[in-house]
This record gives sequence, structure tokens and C-alpha cells, in this order.
Amino acid sequence: MLRKAKRRRRAGYIIPDMFALFLTIVIAANGALADASADEDGKSGVKYAEVEVLLSDNFGVEDSRALPKAPGSDLEFLDNAKRVRAQLPGEEVKALVGRGADITVLRKFVLREGFQTDGVMLDGGAMALASCSGPNEYGENHDNVPIPDAPDSYNCGGWVWSEIGIWNAPGGATVTCVDVHYEIIHSWVGDLIVDLSDEGLSVEYNLFDDMYANWANLDETETGITTFNGEMVNQVWLLWAMDCGYLDSGHIDYWWIKVYYEDIPPPPNDDCSDAIAVSEGVPYSGSTVGATEDGQSSCSYNDTADVWHSYTPNSPGLVTISLAGSAFDTTLAVFDGCEGTELACNDDTCEGLQSEIMMTVTDANTYLIRVAGYWGSAGDYTLTVTNSGCDLPPGPNSPSPANDVNNVSLQAILSWNGGEAYASGGIEATISSEGVITPKVIYGDDDRLDEYEVNDANILAAGDSTVALLSLSDLIDNGDGTFSLPSETYAEWYELADPIGTGNPLCSDEPFRDQPNPAWCSGFLVAPDIIATTGHCACPDDCLEMAIVFGFVMLDANTPVLTIDESQIYYCSEVIARQIGDPDWALIRLDREVTGHSPLGVRSEGAVADGSGLIVIGYPIGLPRKYDAGATVRENTASGYFQANLDTYSGNSGSAVLNSETLEVEGILYAGSAMDFVEDGSCDRSNVCPNTGCPGWEYVTRTTEFSALLGLHKYDVYFESNSPPTELVCSDIGAPMCDPTPEPGASLRPCTIYYWQVVSKNFCGETEGPIWSFTTTSVPGDFDEDCDVDFEDLAELVLYWLENEPSVNITAPDDVIDFSDYAALAEYWLWSDEP
Repeated sequence: MLRKAKRRRRAGYIIPDMFALFLTIVIAANGALADASADEDGKSGVKYAEVEVLLSDNFGVEDSRALPKAPGSDLEFLDNAKRVRAQLPGEEVKALVGRGADITVLRKFVLREGFQTDGVMLDGGAMALASCSGPNEYGENHDNVPIPDAPDSYNCGGWVWSEIGIWNAPGGATVTCVDVHYEIIHSWVGDLIVDLSDEGLSVEYNLFDDMYANWANLDETETGITTFNGEMVNQVWLLWAMDCGYLDSGHIDYWWIKVYYEDIPPPPNDDCSDAIAVSEGVPYSGSTVGATEDGQSSCSYNDTADVWHSYTPNSPGLVTISLAGSAFDTTLAVFDGCEGTELACNDDTCEGLQSEIMMTVTDANTYLIRVAGYWGSAGDYTLTVTNSGCDLPPGPNSPSPANDVNNVSLQAILSWNGGEAYASGGIEATISSEGVITPKVIYGDDDRLDEYEVNDANILAAGDSTVALLSLSDLIDNGDGTFSLPSETYAEWYELADPIGTGNPLCSDEPFRDQPNPAWCSGFLVAPDIIATTGHCACPDDCLEMAIVFGFVMLDANTPVLTIDESQIYYCSEVIARQIGDPDWALIRLDREVTGHSPLGVRSEGAVADGSGLIVIGYPIGLPRKYDAGATVRENTASGYFQANLDTYSGNSGSAVLNSETLEVEGILYAGSAMDFVEDGSCDRSNVCPNTGCPGWEYVTRTTEFSALLGLHKYDVYFESNSPPTELVCSDIGAPMCDPTPEPGASLRPCTIYYWQVVSKNFCGETEGPIWSFTTTSVPGDFDEDCDVDFEDLAELVLYWLENEPSVNITAPDDVIDFSDYAALAEYWLWSDEP
């Protein structure tokens, strides 16, 4: 908010005796008059007042007829010529008061060039200048705003303001006229200056500045103000007040404003129900001028003038919805229906004020696109929707058991694709009870831990897959296959950056103040050559200037790793996709596949459960890797993100947020609701909030917003003894393996031909694999392997006993053929349905 410069005026002046006659004035609802001339800012126009004067011996009919009157107006005599109503210049009213006339001020107005011929006839023939008319928006403010007293007799006390936001006028509507009413409680108004201004202080209008006013309180209405003509209606309007007198006090008590504009017809797609369909790859040109509000977006501010479009994809894929080339500061949001859930939102992109959304879509849905303007702005726009499509998953291969093989174990486990895990199930681990991060967070106590303080191998393995994002120019090539990172400390950086503008250093007990902080964002590995981070950390223009570093940690309390082997440094090859706003995410392809670090598993469907425990791993304020646990999911209703009480700072943007039970990544940290630092006397420290919030929580993009782009596969497996198989034995599994039996440890039927088929699935659709088959092995006692236990098997057994050279491969549990084998054979005959 801009603040007005202090205006100085002379104080402590002497009031002439003649102005004591002001005490006899009957002050009507509109109070006193301001100076009736152009104000000091050079605005043209003369101030007038409509008054009633009580005629007397000192001021009679002829005196009233001699008065200079407003152009186009005349006198109106009342009560058998005992009173007269007239429209007079403000200076003339002051002169009459000086003569002792008994005057009641009815209203004030300003007459400007081009407005002088407008008027309406009043009863009695008087001409009243026309006030504002036409469509308008109204706002009021009841909040008391104290007006500081002047510090001495020669200086003013400083400006204060009260604001009213007008947001519901049609988009692009401009001012044609303004009415304003203000009430100020003050012990002496003669030292007050009262102004009205637009939000940016580009236009100001003086409402009151009368050093001769000798009374308490102001209760005034001024109509017909045209100084603001051409300004945007939808903005914050400001009433300013300053006290330039010593030893008095008061406050702005109440005010209202009516802002008038020309009637503008709304666009044809003003309402969501009238959304205009757009086609892929075909730009649509439209305008939000005249638009009204039908909904709202989460990522902008007062973008009330909106229009709507609908979009039905031709195929699933990654869609870019762009307003590039539009003529104003746009906002963009996508919903799943009118009055539905917001799926994505963007205000500004890396490239500027034009909005853009990247999101995955399916061809089974219709999406509603809301186009609006930041802070009520409006204008012409160009909307383009492009769909990059996506590829079906490759079919399964390399079955195990191999196709058409015999003698397969009755406990066979099906696998394919060489057993490689395409699953998004994450690290299968249970966090041990010893060495786990203490469950404390910044919402209460700040207990972030360094690398050397974490003992749990599973958590450290997850941390090993996170990266610090640095500027390439900050790396120093040592010429021996290593690079050095900047050693400037957190405390040194803070003193130079002064992020909250206090000029204070960090407090001496601030955690990690002596550690280096070269990183500017965080990220984590999600595929062999892809990292995930936030959209605002991955502007395409920054790609060539980005270094992605593994292993930036503290070895102990005093030893940061500042020398990094070149094998641990990777570079940005391309920004695959990104979204800035709500939610906020990006995928960056590296210059080569990563070795020595494993991609983290990410949730690819569903949502984290309410109240789930979380761990965040990242590089807060650019510091070496920090681990913090104990946070929980606090707000879980938005489709693209959730909120949690995570202990995070700037620099944590892009951090992995993991489920504390499974270590599966639930999301990417991208925003917070409170300042990172607060002033504490002569130093600044971290802003520590209670567990109830600051208010609000940290914002985390759900991984399901981008997981479809990682090529993650799911599989369905059909299995039975008939072909083609139709019994679904494994559904939506992530790893290429399946136990076909109904219960763990159960067996397949012996000597049976089984058929099985794997269906590979991803975001784009399904690919059916071939039908494979295998035959299971025989039963115990079937020594001749004809899948039947009969006298031929007994004959084989007897032959072995007699000759010790069986014609079939007879294997007993104890590798000795004796009467126990005969007993096993007999038992099978006794209990088998088909002996």
C-alpha cells in the first residue's frame, strides 16, 4: 500500500473574532464547507454549496438576489420569503457567515468544465446541478481509524487511511462519477485534512481542508465528483485523514462511497452455464470487459470479472492452457464443473503477467476454464489449449514361468518384464522405534535434524534421493574432478539479504546460523533421470543456469560437505512440465541418468489419509539437508494439494513430503502461510507458531498431479485353467509379479495347464499382453509322471527295491527309498479322490 507524503501547514494560528459568528451557524447533516477553489494538487473545479439562509434585517431579499450563484441556478424563496434556498460558491458562504447570516448548509458539490450545463429543475424554479447517476457499486467501512495528533505546533501528525474495496462492477468498468460520505470524530476539525484517492494514489481529491473551521466532528457528503473519471471502478478506494493541529485527537468513524460507471453489456460467456467450448490447438479471442463475477479462484486476488469456457479432451494427456498474448494481467483456473472443485489455478508465470496451466486430463471428462483478471482488471484475451497426448504402456514380456513350460511348481509366483519394479509403492520399510526423528515441529518447537543426527537407515535412504538446487555460477571447479560450494553462512546471508526489512542480524541462538546456505530450492529423484520440484523453482529460462547436487549435508556439528565430487552434480536438460500456482510442481530431466541414488516412490492414485504423519526432507533457506518429522495432514479437501503443519522455510520449496509409515512421497512442499522470520528486539529469529497455526499451514502439491507423467505402470493379471483367462487374481499392482493363489501359501492344482494374461495400464490407457500358459508338476507318489498314482507307480517303487535302479526319477524327502515311501504312496491312495 502506498502511503501519502506528509503535508505541512502552519499551526497555532489566531482565529479572528469575526469568525466567532460561526457558532451561530446551523450545521445540517453535511456539516461545514471546504475551500471553494481548485485544490493544491491542481485539480480543476469550483466547490459550491446548496444552502438555506434565514432572511433578516442584516440580510434581506435584495441582499440574497445580489449573491453570485452557481451557473444555471436561481433563488428559491421559502416560507413567504422568510427563507431563501440558493447554490453559492463556497467562498461566498464563508463571507455570509462573516456578516452574521444564519445559514444552513444542505449539500456540497463541485462544478467542473463540461459539467456546468447538466442540471435539473427543483420546485420553485431553482436549478440544482445534476449529481451522479447510472449503475454504481457501493461500499462502506465502519472500522475506527485513530488519527494521530500533531507532534508539535509546526508539524502534522501523519496520514492514516481507511479503505473500501469495490469489486463487483463489470470487468473493465471505468468511473463516471463518485459520491462519498464521511464521518470523523474529532475535537477540532479546523486542523484536519481529508482526501479521497484511488488505490495507487495516481488520483487524489481533497474533501476537506478548512483552517477556519471552528467546531468538532465532521459529517459530510459530497456528490458529483468527477476527478476519478476513467479510473477502474474495481479497486481499493482510500479515505485519508491527517491532523495538523496540536493537542487534539479523533478518529475516522465511518464512511461510504458510491462509484458510478457506464452500463456495459456482459460477454456471452459471462456465466459458467454459458461457457463457450474451445477446441484443441485453436486459439479463441474474447474479452472480459463487462464481465461480472461467477465464482472465484484460489491463487489470485479479487479477480472478480470472469468469463467461462469448456474443454473436452480428444485424448488423455498433458494439456497446456495458456492466455499468452492477452492484453491485461490475467488469472486462470480450471474446475471440474460449474460450482465444482478447483483443479488448478495460476496467476502469473515465469514469463510475466499472462497465465498458464499445465495439467493432466482424461478424455472422459469436460473441464470448465475460468478466465479473469488480477484485482478486477479486464480486457481482451487469447485462450489456447494444446494437448501433447501420451503413449500407451508397452506390453508385458519375459514371462516367468516361461510360456508353455511343464513341471512348474505348485507354489509358482508369476512375474514378467524381468521382475523389474515399475511400482509406485515406494520404499517398503517400517520405521524403527530407535533412532527415529523426534516428533517435534516448528508449530511448537523447532527440532529439525541434520544428517549426522538421524540413525534410521530407511529415512537416510530417502534423504539420499533428495537434491539441492544451486546456481551453476556458484560452483567452483577445483580441477581435480571436484567442485566447491559457497561457504557464506546463514547469518552472513541474512545480514545482507535483510529479508523482512528490519536491518537486524539473526539472533545469536538462531539454529544453524553458522552453517552455509548456497541452495535456493529443493528437489528429489522420481525416475532415473528426472527430479521433482516446484514450478516456481523451475522456470525454463533458469534451466541452463541450474546445478542439481546430491550429498550436501553436515557430517557433524561443525563440518559441512562443501567439496562435491563431479559424479554427484547433475544439470538441467529440460523442464518437462510445470505448474505454478495452486497446485505448484515441476519435473526436470537431468543431463544423464543418476547412479548411486534410487528414485523415491510416489503416490500415483488416491489421497493421503486425514491426520497421517509426515516427514519433510529438504534444504531450508539453502542449508545442508534437514529432516523434520512429527507433522500431520491438517487440511485435506482440495483436489490438487493438502496442508500440513510442516517445519519449513523458503528454500524448502520442492522438498519431498513423505508418509511417515510407508516413506512413500505424498507431495511437494510449495508454499506457506506465515513469514519465516519475526523481529525480536534488536535481532530477528525464526517464526515459531503454536500447533494451532500461524494461522494456516504449509501447502503441499499432491504427487498425483504429475505421477502420470513418470511412466509409472499398473498391472491387472487374469489367471485360470481355461483360455482365455477371465478370473482377475491381481488388480492395480505396481510391481511386475503376482501370486495367483487365493491365499498366501496355497498351492496350484497338480498336472494342470494354466493360462494367464497381463494387462499393462498407465494414465493413457491399457495394453493387453499375450496369453501365456504352463503346466504344473505331478503329485507326490506319481513316480512315472503320468499325473496318476496307480499300480504302475507301485511297480516302479518295487523295481527300485529289487534292482535299486528305478526307471523314473524317484525322490523322497530323506533321499532314501524305503518303507516310508511305500507308506506315503498308500496314504495318497487312501485319501485321494482318485486313487
